[in-house]
Amino acid sequence: NEKLGPLALGDSHKQPFLGRDLFDERNYSEETAKNIDQEVRNVVEEAYQRAHKILTENRDKMEILAKRLIEKEVMDIAEARILLNMPEPTIVSQEEPVEISPQPQGDCATKNQAPTENPFSK
Repeated sequence: NEKLGPLALGDSHKQPFLGRDLFDERNYSEETAKNIDQEVRNVVEEAYQRAHKILTENRDKMEILAKRLIEKEVMDIAEARILLNMPEPTIVSQEEPVEISPQPQGDCATKNQAPTENPFSK
């Protein structure tokens, strides 16, 4: 996060077993541990407040959906959209097809070319 930065704290190379953490040494200070605890509390509190706000603002919609689900038990997205007076999502289409080159075969270094990145790996 913004306060602690991109850090990896703790030792993740040990095998976990019951009670190990009681005697394990930390590789960070007590002050850093307090900062971590506070940041975790902040993240959880922010998530709770956001969820509470969303649920409160949309309670009427939740009650409509709950009532229909009690009656029917199953509902698809199209029926939910109609029930809640929500518009159909707009689908953006591409005008030109996208061509994806296959991955190069063999060792790229021997062919003096840079490896291509797989667009589906992210």
